[in-house]
Amino acid sequence: MENRVPPPVILLLTLLLMYGVAAIDTLTSFNFGYANYLAAIFVAAGSLVIFLGVIQFIRAQTTVDPLKPSRASKLVTTGVFRFTRNPMYLGMALICIGAAWRFESVLAALGVALFIVFIQRYQIKPEERAMRALFAKEFDAYCKTTSRWI
Repeated sequence: MENRVPPPVILLLTLLLMYGVAAIDTLTSFNFGYANYLAAIFVAAGSLVIFLGVIQFIRAQTTVDPLKPSRASKLVTTGVFRFTRNPMYLGMALICIGAAWRFESVLAALGVALFIVFIQRYQIKPEERAMRALFAKEFDAYCKTTSRWI
């Protein structure tokens, strides 16, 4: 499973699962007047973080392909990468949080945790192994100053 499914597909499947759970959830659904606003804020913030991460990769002229992290030509530590080692996955998690607000379901919100656990196990950890193999001491130093998520 490691590095086999594109993370945007995992995000889409998580959002579909959350939607399905919310559609049948009668026990933990809630009605919050500002839910749509909160949802929009989280989705916009997540999209911006993803965009900034992709732009940094493009500027560094390194691969954006999450399925082939061993093809990275540079370790990107500038821009949004000063605050998180995984801005694209953080952005996707923020989008999931926005969806949970939009769907107004506590059970659907469990999809956020599911997304984070899955991405960390099957995407981030293999990427970290690849970065450590490619950039050794530089990556270890980066890990000491910048957290995996936030």
